[in-house]
Amino acid sequence: MNRGFTLFEMLVSLGIFMLLTTTLLVKNSQFKGNVVIGNTAYQLALTFREAQAYGVNVRGVDPSQSGAYIYVTPYGVHFDTATPTSYLLFGDSYPPASGGSAAVGDRQFTSTPASAADALVRTYQIGSGTEVVMFCTIRSGLSQVCSNSGTGPLTWLDVSFLRPQLSAAIRDSSQTDPTSSILFATSAVVVVKNVQGICKAVKVTSAGQVGVVENPKIDTGDGYGAAVVAANVCP
Repeated sequence: MNRGFTLFEMLVSLGIFMLLTTTLLVKNSQFKGNVVIGNTAYQLALTFREAQAYGVNVRGVDPSQSGAYIYVTPYGVHFDTATPTSYLLFGDSYPPASGGSAAVGDRQFTSTPASAADALVRTYQIGSGTEVVMFCTIRSGLSQVCSNSGTGPLTWLDVSFLRPQLSAAIRDSSQTDPTSSILFATSAVVVVKNVQGICKAVKVTSAGQVGVVENPKIDTGDGYGAAVVAANVCP
């Protein structure tokens, strides 16, 4: 006599199938999230390297788009809390050097007015539910300052490079006086996070070193891990 499945057996089988399907979907989503956030962090690190290569290799910039290229120009990467899903690669073409034959800039991105704007090379859109959730800087002898600090939070961060050195000039909104002895920071970190709460970070030092931090919550002795934990931006 041929027998089929009982209703109970069908319900059990259906329950097992749904459980396995849900588990696979969740794991696939987590895997995809890890891949996307990893790609975002490494793309950001490559953008720093791109700015470094442009600055050292004397890539010309034409801020007025008139064919008058300037070849001694810092190139940098700009972050702003107002635009957490994008960042900029720019040529620091303003202000020009005395004599007008070259541009040394001020190591700070300027977009307005048009007559004093730096050259925008490219805008990078992060996308895929990922954004810059915080960035921090450290200056020699001073405490760390972040974009989500309780007092005097940073609103922008610029990291630029200029020949003949591979070193980085790190500026932020906490120091706007160009004559300040602590105008430039010794290091900076940028933390990105996706909708699943997975975080990665990119660290840049004034020596020109660039690296991806797989777990931003781990303190490597520079205080950035503690800052991420204190800010509670990563689970």
